[in-house]
Amino acid sequence: MAAGPGQSGSPSAPPISASAARQIASGFQVPVAEVVLEAYHVSAWNGAADDLLVWLEHRHRWNAHPALGYLLSLRHALRLHSGDGPSG
Repeated sequence: MAAGPGQSGSPSAPPISASAARQIASGFQVPVAEVVLEAYHVSAWNGAADDLLVWLEHRHRWNAHPALGYLLSLRHALRLHSGDGPSG
């Protein structure tokens, strides 16, 4: 399907912070472990963004709105954790 998590770091170093994973999990009612796994998946995704969105819609049985919010939350957390995010 998509590239493995090895591209975004070792399995012992999650691609997003624990607090971000908990916040996203709480906001979207997804288990924290699943948020972390999907963060790996999103960070390694090499395909079209639309395909990633459709994958999330199907995976969680969501329509486009929550899937887009979830994807944006994951990407924001990935940027912040990698140090590439906006300051402030």
